[in-house]
Amino acid sequence: DYYASRGLGDVYKRQTKRRIALYRNELFGLRLRKVRNHAGETQKTLAELLGVSPNQMGEMENGGGGNHLGTTCPAL
Repeated sequence: DYYASRGLGDVYKRQTKRRIALYRNELFGLRLRKVRNHAGETQKTLAELLGVSPNQMGEMENGGGGNHLGTTCPAL
């Protein structure tokens, strides 16, 4: 294996996991925004319903921030 022979296997795996996590966050954000818009809710209203700040709501919709899935999904 090219990466393992150079000691880059772990670095490559971490980078790949990071890319997958970013992709998941982006998909979650897109879906969250679509559902919110379809329901006619504002970010502020939905944030209050979910118990997060409006800033966190914006971060989630933009695919940023930490692990918000555990906080948001049970409330949905």
